[in-house]
Amino acid sequence: MKLENKKALIFMFLIFVNLFCFGQHQISLSDADLEAFKQQTKNNINSLQNCIAIIGSKKTSFMEKHRALKTAKKLFIPGAKIEVSMLSPNGKITKKKFTHEMYFKRLSSLNYDEIVITFYDITYFNRFEMSPDKSYSGVVTIYQNFKGYREGKLHYGEVTSKNIEVFLQWLKDPFLKEHNWMLLLGDISVRETVPKYEDLKYKH
Repeated sequence: MKLENKKALIFMFLIFVNLFCFGQHQISLSDADLEAFKQQTKNNINSLQNCIAIIGSKKTSFMEKHRALKTAKKLFIPGAKIEVSMLSPNGKITKKKFTHEMYFKRLSSLNYDEIVITFYDITYFNRFEMSPDKSYSGVVTIYQNFKGYREGKLHYGEVTSKNIEVFLQWLKDPFLKEHNWMLLLGDISVRETVPKYEDLKYKH
């Protein structure tokens, strides 16, 4: 092979390597980008809230619950946990944490004739902060209103404020087969729980 041809092949190889590396390189985000991802965060949480309402309801079909479950699982990072609370008659609050998979399974099988879960708008969203690994994270606060009915009567009700971790990570998209910024939800923790008919006082 002539020297010129070898040089040409080496040059083309270097271009390919540079393009490949550029495609995998994490792209920095501007303040405007982060603001746009805040809107996506709201969309993802609205999707989660819709899935929770469908999975918890006794009126939805098996197929509807199955589709909602698949959608909900895709919203979370692996290993994310969801904390729940339970108010006893004496006012004591018990908290437990479940993997998000177990949470949805438990939600679907709660012992009520009917379950109604509604949400208030997102009340607080701190700004995205960059982590040491160059990803971003933030925290969203929501209110959840849970009502469980038996024989047509309200048997249990609570209003709970919850914190939801939000992560913005540079990951390989499983569908597009290329790296992109992907927004995923992390742990969900209970901030405050009050019985039905009582108002929560929002606290930062």
